[in-house]
Amino acid sequence: MKYLKQLFSLIIIGFLAFSCNQNERSVGFNDWTDDGTEYKFYLGTDATVDVVKGYNDNWTSRKYDEMRTFFNDTVKITFNNGQTVTLDEFVEVMSDRDVRLDSMGASLNWNLARAFSVDIDPTQGGEHVHASYEVEYNVGENTTKFNSNIWFYVVDGKIVTVDQQSRPVID
Repeated sequence: MKYLKQLFSLIIIGFLAFSCNQNERSVGFNDWTDDGTEYKFYLGTDATVDVVKGYNDNWTSRKYDEMRTFFNDTVKITFNNGQTVTLDEFVEVMSDRDVRLDSMGASLNWNLARAFSVDIDPTQGGEHVHASYEVEYNVGENTTKFNSNIWFYVVDGKIVTVDQQSRPVID
């Protein structure tokens, strides 16, 4: 019985030592580096996803002043058509769009369906958050749907870049 307890204790200690020394799992590759080094992706954090969720909550509620707090001062925002704007220009585009939608009795509903974060190098700051939206545009009896995938780069709790790609949904 004494040997069984010792064997059991040794197995537990070995398991703990093994599990505590596991490297973070990394997968894939990317070329998003300034130095040309190829990095892999690591699982990101909920904190960066929460930044994007906070932005989204304020953006979809048209609280643009509160929304601004989630962005870095020099944020670069690129729309689906390739147009790149500053934060001030983004707010202006969104405000103008809201006025047009309201005047037509139309709606544009963005549903944040899923989001995840990946980290290129956990020893440096910054994570990429992928947010997938299901979008519905309604005007009168007509409805148009599209999906939009938006990449946010978040550093120190602030969005630094935004890049959008979209495609129509064909029923």
